[in-house]
Amino acid sequence: MITLTKTVAFPDYCFGPSSWEDSVSGIGKEWLVTNGIGGYASSTIIGMNTRSYHALLAASFHPPLDRQVLLAKIEEEIRVEETLAQLSSNQYRDKIHPTGYQHLISFSQAPFPTWLYQVRGAILKKWVFMRHGKNTTVIGYELVEAEKPVDLYLLLFTTKRNFHHLLRSDVRRFDQEKIARGSAAFLHAGSPYLYAASSRGEYYKNGEWYYNFQYFREKERGLDFEEDLFHPGTFAISLAPGEKVFIAASTDPINEISGEMWQENEEERLKNLLRYFPVDYPAAQKLALSSDAFVVKTFAGTSVIAGYPWFNEWGRDTFISIPGLFLVTNRISEAVSVIRSSARHLKNGLVPNNFSDSPNQIPAYESADASLWLIYAVYKIWKYAKDKSFILEIFPFLETIIQTYQKGLYSFIKMGEDSLIYSSHSDIPLTWMDAKVGPWVVTPRNGACVEVNALWFNSLKIMEEFSRLLGMNESSQGYAEIALKVSLSFNQKFWNEKERSLYDCITPSGADSAIRPNQIFAVSLPYSILPREKEKKVFQKIKERLYTPFGLRSLDPVHKDYKGVYHGDRWLRDGAYHQGTAWPWLLGPFMTALVKLEGETARPKVQELLSPILSHLSDTGIGQISEIFWGDFPHHPAGCVAQAWSVAETLRAFVEEGLGIYGLQ
Repeated sequence: MITLTKTVAFPDYCFGPSSWEDSVSGIGKEWLVTNGIGGYASSTIIGMNTRSYHALLAASFHPPLDRQVLLAKIEEEIRVEETLAQLSSNQYRDKIHPTGYQHLISFSQAPFPTWLYQVRGAILKKWVFMRHGKNTTVIGYELVEAEKPVDLYLLLFTTKRNFHHLLRSDVRRFDQEKIARGSAAFLHAGSPYLYAASSRGEYYKNGEWYYNFQYFREKERGLDFEEDLFHPGTFAISLAPGEKVFIAASTDPINEISGEMWQENEEERLKNLLRYFPVDYPAAQKLALSSDAFVVKTFAGTSVIAGYPWFNEWGRDTFISIPGLFLVTNRISEAVSVIRSSARHLKNGLVPNNFSDSPNQIPAYESADASLWLIYAVYKIWKYAKDKSFILEIFPFLETIIQTYQKGLYSFIKMGEDSLIYSSHSDIPLTWMDAKVGPWVVTPRNGACVEVNALWFNSLKIMEEFSRLLGMNESSQGYAEIALKVSLSFNQKFWNEKERSLYDCITPSGADSAIRPNQIFAVSLPYSILPREKEKKVFQKIKERLYTPFGLRSLDPVHKDYKGVYHGDRWLRDGAYHQGTAWPWLLGPFMTALVKLEGETARPKVQELLSPILSHLSDTGIGQISEIFWGDFPHHPAGCVAQAWSVAETLRAFVEEGLGIYGLQ
């Protein structure tokens, strides 16, 4: 019997000055807080914004989409007797100014990002959190230690732009008006308003532009990296030892600042996530807390942000993430909400694979596998919830998906005479290996793809099981017959005897023998399409050629197209994205296959093998797992600093495979 966690202690990530001995090391770690509707606050631990996405308030105006940067940062200055110290840091064209990180003595996160600064004998504490469900960021300051009161000056720097873009001073006009109790409202050429308020002190208007802030990570990625920020004004506050002040920045009017109550509410919400998480292992609790950042409420229900800082909703990522984000964390009703929302978007038997960040753009229905991953997610929900009424409700949608694949209602996806699924498009990559730069589809994979057909077989077997559950025995038999044909064709056409593994894709020009991780799903998915001896050979090949401590490589290092380093402009990066880069989310199916083949004795091994990726929680995105890693040693993290399926599959693998907990009891 699993008991709920009764005592709650937040995971504590702690760092000292050796982590920011210079600005280069100081920007290597990033923090993130989210508001549950797509908005967020994020920067580096030394407060230097290095991305266009970094901000104290990036608000979502059509949850979880239409994200706009409003409050870029706050520059702190503290006067201790005759000493005026600047605590922030910025990269300009010719220098870093100021070098406030030299006053930083501690950064921690438990659960909120928290800084300690020392200036002479004074120690100032700062922390950041967001109100859940609100486009509101709260920044708290406390004078922890001092001989006498100090003066604190908080300089606001604002903008109004889509979070993908940058802004120059000559394209935007900012107005502002003073409002009650030292607060200010800034009007950005019409809408929206950014309200900023302080719980104490005075506000002094300014209205100047500061020029040529540079963002190192965008420059590194070959993107636009320089912008101007507007300085509307400064909060001036006198703080005595032990006193606190709260700054709130919001898209809603701020009638009163209840900083301590807001903080208690958010802490209690996060504690409840851990209380109802049915596993007492600290590593799993860390991941459970990390997973909450990706769960968002929309106008339609619950959804998933695929990654921070720049991803939006992705169908495939969402369905793969459901077991880790919702099921092992005891958030089953939210998983059901995700499926219901997705079913409402079903169009001619396909679910969208991508939602644009603009709510005015039509979702993209261009995936050969996303709809099959939805069926897998429904199956996992069934295994946890055993709710027959939910299966009865969703079954017609699943039938529509199967019929779409069978009948080829879309020109780019159809079932062949051999009952395998073939997908092909000259301009659009249709699988998860979807990198495209201009007209260049990096990994086209046109034909019968190995993971698509493993998913297809599993979808048919799941429908066989669900039909039998619902008393539809004739339908159940029909699904079983098609599944048998798929199995026979799959084993005949995909087996590569020379490599003792599976072909990646059966293309019109022949079978692609490249060793890629896609074949892992022929072993890890619930229903086995291969005989056991072939499963063992496939797993061994993946372990030998593709396994790294941080994920499976997307291509065999001996292949002529292998790219083991992910860096540079978009052409270089996307050229390596699925051509050797290692993906942490693939550790999930790898661990599932390991336990499937080796049994109970493999569970301690799973925990050991996951320890490197768990140590990464303190590495780049504090408390998070990156999107990708270099395929080559030393496997540097890259891409998004917080990726939903990276966290979800690591958590699922740890709980299900490492601990042997399947379903809530």
